[in-house]
Amino acid sequence: MKTGRKLIIGCGLGIASAVLAAMLWLAGGLEAFEYATWDIRVRRLAEPSRSPIRLILLDQASLDWGRKVNGLAWPWPREVYAPLIEYCRNAGARSIAFDVLFTEPSLYNVDDDKALGAAIAATPMFVGTLLRSGDPEDGGAWQGRANPFRVAGLDRWTRTHHSAPLQMPAAVFEVPEVGAGIAARGHVRGLKDADNIIRRAEPLQTFDGQVVPMLGLAAYLVGQTPPPVLKVDRQGLAIGNRRLPLDRYGRTILRYRKPIEAGSPRAFTSYSAAAVIESKLAVDEGQTPSIPPEAFRDCYVLFGYSASALYDTQPTPMNRIAPGVTVHATLIDNLIAQDAIAASPTWAILCFIALWSIGGGIWTLGHSSARAVAAGMVIGLMVPAAAGAAGYQLGVWWPIVAPQVGVVLAMVAGLIVNYATEGRQRRFIKRAFTHYLSAQVVERIASDPSALRLGGELRELSIFFSDVEGFSGICHDLDAQTITALLNDYLTEMTRIIFDEGGTLDKYEGDAVIAFWNAPTDQTDHRDRAVRTAIRCQRRIEERRSEFSRRAGGRPFRMRIGIHSGEVVVGNMGSAERFDYSMLGDAANLAARLEGANKAFGTYTMVSQETWSATQVSFMGRLIGDVTVVGRATPVSVYEPIGFAGETLPDAIRRFEEGAAMCRRGGAAEALVIFKSLANDPVAATYARRIEAMDDAERNRWDGVWNLTEK
Repeated sequence: MKTGRKLIIGCGLGIASAVLAAMLWLAGGLEAFEYATWDIRVRRLAEPSRSPIRLILLDQASLDWGRKVNGLAWPWPREVYAPLIEYCRNAGARSIAFDVLFTEPSLYNVDDDKALGAAIAATPMFVGTLLRSGDPEDGGAWQGRANPFRVAGLDRWTRTHHSAPLQMPAAVFEVPEVGAGIAARGHVRGLKDADNIIRRAEPLQTFDGQVVPMLGLAAYLVGQTPPPVLKVDRQGLAIGNRRLPLDRYGRTILRYRKPIEAGSPRAFTSYSAAAVIESKLAVDEGQTPSIPPEAFRDCYVLFGYSASALYDTQPTPMNRIAPGVTVHATLIDNLIAQDAIAASPTWAILCFIALWSIGGGIWTLGHSSARAVAAGMVIGLMVPAAAGAAGYQLGVWWPIVAPQVGVVLAMVAGLIVNYATEGRQRRFIKRAFTHYLSAQVVERIASDPSALRLGGELRELSIFFSDVEGFSGICHDLDAQTITALLNDYLTEMTRIIFDEGGTLDKYEGDAVIAFWNAPTDQTDHRDRAVRTAIRCQRRIEERRSEFSRRAGGRPFRMRIGIHSGEVVVGNMGSAERFDYSMLGDAANLAARLEGANKAFGTYTMVSQETWSATQVSFMGRLIGDVTVVGRATPVSVYEPIGFAGETLPDAIRRFEEGAAMCRRGGAAEALVIFKSLANDPVAATYARRIEAMDDAERNRWDGVWNLTEK
């Protein structure tokens, strides 16, 4: 598939995947997964609170204290709370907020309600609780003193946003004896997500023309001197020089805090209600209190329940059984620290989903290898996760799951398209090349078909021709079954080495093997590979020579190899129905001639100058001489590889090289002495016979070039 077409299809797959992911996200189909990732971010990235907030909790220890020490059954008389309020007021608390509803008369008597009401009336920084209700019978009119809060721009903002939930249809108030002296009230509506966990808060609600802040916000406002100016605009809720972000529904995302100390579930400094009451009694009696008044000075004090029997625990991302008052304390903390979380703009998220999904589709269409696709998948999942974590640190809830779903859908669709198109091409390539390329090369071509140009191209190759010496005679003496078994065994050994060196098998011609390097894929070291293959093949033959000779009817089993590097045309050649991946050109012919030229010198491996010049640092060998072969008028310098660099070069080889150099300088007569001294060297013996057959004149003018007349 062409690059332009891949780009278009990749974009199409990405857009379709983005639309599907966006629809799922907008419809809430991904909420459960997104909430889970958000809670992980909260728990991993939360920081401790540094705000002056104190919680007073009516915990199980307080219930036990009331029962065992004072004989108090639950519910306690309301006058018991009066010392607690007085202690915090006298200590200089900024505000005191009760997350408790006193909507029914006391079980004890009306004087019990009046005692609590008197303590509240004497505390101007006290914040009471108003309960939102959906039942009109609960009342649609404000009771008691008006709330002292005004918010500029609230009416306009309410008309232009999805703000119906901010308007209370009805409300439940305290009994008059308790609530008559309350200067400010806050609502305690728990805003739970679909999984029943509180992640957001509603800073403002309205009822009967009154602004009703959330209990935590009301406690903060009451504690400010002078009272701050409140204003709602596009950026959120401005509270003096501080601000809370609001989404289009008027909600703020809370940034929960980590526990103040290891092993503690509390994010804020907390005290038992019983301990505070006892501290008040101790001060009244002139004794040292267990909790000094300084603990509450200039602090926002919130009172609530934490005992499990009182059923006022709420699930939060940090703690599934947190006291309900923790939510209000968190709102105060976020306001003081100015780090509440804002919702990401919908348009920005949709753009990111689209861009990320399109990128995933294009990447998959452009990379067919499993490793590249896997890497793309990992990046596709990790980048949104990293963006989500970075967004949390920056104070933004950036969704993770929707972009991940988009990119996964795009990449899966891309894989399907690749399988249907590139996969078909891949299977074709594997079938076409598996019999004459190594498995590694086949896999590389299948992964990157652009490395293969079907139809032929001009390339420089290192070409390998081999033939078994005297194979016709071997065939004459043996039956067909024995010859076939021997030939198959021999060819398997040679082909295995060729493939191991990354070579391409051109063809078998009887006992002959034709192979080459640097096609169909690039191999910068193709000359080294070809020469190394020749040495390894000869040594493998040497290892099995006795066996092969025995199976060949006692004839010596030897192989001749010719190697040359040069430009040829290589590609699929043949008819439209049947073709071979092969090569044509003068360089291939020369490699074949060098294989035959071994017969003239008694050698078994011959390499041309074009190949040897780039490999001689890796191998040991010798210059045999300059030869002209059939069909070629220009002499070619040929070499015999003997071993790998670092191995010992026999002295006889050095002596031969001295004699060959003398011949090239016109000193054939002097060289003859050297050649005769190397009786065990077939090349030296060949030189000696040639020189002895010359007369003196011929010896003096011979330049060492051999003119070969046989193939």
